[in-house]
Amino acid sequence: MDHHLISIKIIEDLFDGVESDLNKKVQLNNKKDLLIYSYRVAGTVGLMMAKILNVKDDNSMKAAIDLGIAMQLTNISRDVVEDSKINRFYIKNDFKTISDTLTLADLFYKSSFIAIKEIPFKFRFAILVARRVYKKIGDKILKTKNIENYNKAGKIYVNNITKIYQTILSIFDLVTLFLTKQKSSYMNNEHFLISEEVDLNERI
Repeated sequence: MDHHLISIKIIEDLFDGVESDLNKKVQLNNKKDLLIYSYRVAGTVGLMMAKILNVKDDNSMKAAIDLGIAMQLTNISRDVVEDSKINRFYIKNDFKTISDTLTLADLFYKSSFIAIKEIPFKFRFAILVARRVYKKIGDKILKTKNIENYNKAGKIYVNNITKIYQTILSIFDLVTLFLTKQKSSYMNNEHFLISEEVDLNERI
């Protein structure tokens, strides 16, 4: 923590997220609650990883938070049935809510992309692959098309052939990042909702 300038506030945020899952029943009631929870349990991990990988740009660190949030929203969308069995209701068990959550996740995936070029080259490709493969889980969920098929599908995952294909596509992502002059940015509206309870600037 001292070496990589990781604020104790980030660790406390992560602990707050984990502690909230220890309640007998977990129920998130709105988009703000969902985003704050996702930041705490996953955005914090993205931020710590960015610091460990020596990312310096503030917007790029916020984009690292976005990638963590995107992955967590994908997890939540995939595990609605499984979570409900242990009294965890992060989102409603209806296909519109699941689809809306994945649409939100896609915004966070897009927000995270440009910032990956700030990560040292030897780690960059692995993160691009992870980003693509995780996003593909959401795409497969949407292909179930309705709640009946979703509930029957069980835990959705990406098979090895799809992983190989997404790895190949990640090579093009790597080239795109190398050629782009665009600066990283992040989603003001969603970050504003999180910042109503958590001051992200203090963590970065």
